[in-house]
Amino acid sequence: MQTTTVKSRSDAVSTEELKTINHGINDVWQLIKKYLPGADADNDDYWTALIRESNEIDKKYGGHALIRQFILAATNYIEQEARRHDTT
Repeated sequence: MQTTTVKSRSDAVSTEELKTINHGINDVWQLIKKYLPGADADNDDYWTALIRESNEIDKKYGGHALIRQFILAATNYIEQEARRHDTT
């Protein structure tokens, strides 16, 4: 049986990095709460604002790879939900 050694969290990611990730995920959560359920999804201003705010979060965290992935996942989810709820 082979044993795998896992680095402790302190070796892998700094406390500051974890705080940055936590704040970024919270900002993405606020974006999700603001733009779901997509009541105004048929309005171009809605999508323009979503993109603008997504870009602001990305810029705020310097294009942090993990936060960017959360932003992309959130905007994709919002788009899917808007399409799912589209009754036209």
